[in-house]
Amino acid sequence: MEAATGGREQVPQVDISAFLDPAADDEARAAVAAAWDAAFRDVGFASIIGHGVDVSCIRHLHRSATAFFEQSKDEKMRWHSGKPYGTAGGYTPYGMEAVAPDGQRNSVPDLVESFVFSSGVDSPDILPSAPEDFVEAAKEYWRATAEVSMVLLRISAVALGLEEDFFVSVYSDPDSFALRLPYYPPVAAVATSEEQAGAQRYGEHTDYQGFTLLWQDPATQGVEIKLSDGSWAEIKTPEDAFVVNAGDLIELWTNARWRSTLHRVPRPSLESKDAARSRLSLVLFTGPVQDTLIVPISTCVPEGEEPRHSPVLAGDHLRQKLTASHM
Repeated sequence: MEAATGGREQVPQVDISAFLDPAADDEARAAVAAAWDAAFRDVGFASIIGHGVDVSCIRHLHRSATAFFEQSKDEKMRWHSGKPYGTAGGYTPYGMEAVAPDGQRNSVPDLVESFVFSSGVDSPDILPSAPEDFVEAAKEYWRATAEVSMVLLRISAVALGLEEDFFVSVYSDPDSFALRLPYYPPVAAVATSEEQAGAQRYGEHTDYQGFTLLWQDPATQGVEIKLSDGSWAEIKTPEDAFVVNAGDLIELWTNARWRSTLHRVPRPSLESKDAARSRLSLVLFTGPVQDTLIVPISTCVPEGEEPRHSPVLAGDHLRQKLTASHM
């Protein structure tokens, strides 16, 4: 197991190919599961390779999505639902999101705009007509990364001492997934007031649901995670790797055996090269389906102890967190 490095932080790099190779033996699969367990116990993040997604699929969506965001605001607003972020698919303009840790509110909007594809990208959602290949690129990427997410659920089940298909039934509905494309314009274009000068590109937060699959552009400043000493460390990954982190529901499900770690997208200093660059990420949020009751898994509760968390409905938790992030 290697590591994706950033500053002092070591984010484990896990090669998951043994779970895609029918010829892989039990020993190879067990080694992957053990590395997965260690990554989420220790850090709450992992970098994955050997996932089977061709880099051309990633580049296609990144190129098409960049062209979408470089259009005029009026053109992009044609695809805004008029609803708060997270309650519908489509475009969300700058100024509508302000994420923050539990129990806190952020009065300054994050320096981000975004587009969300929901419901498998195949339902009558808000689907832009330009660029012409945008929707098709999103569908291609969705299919590829959704398949990876199901592999990660199998690895997770084995790592937790469960049947390999333990999580499958509550992830079978495409409505439990969402593909979010956050676009961070050059800082000088959005941080134009004294108040905005204190804003981050995306504020300190944990993710709300299951595992998140992030592809980030290696040419720009990466996501940062909060360390146990309160400091921040950047995650840098190669173009062909995904960053995976555990959301809140994974921490609840595993009785805090696995961590939902605070992270952010920092605002680069105005003197840096990154301040003049836009940043686009490709983010697949995974379910489970909203009526799933999240109860601490028995293999994660030591004998003779009570669970650390009470049961919660997945949908209730998601709605609560989304409401808190609205401006």
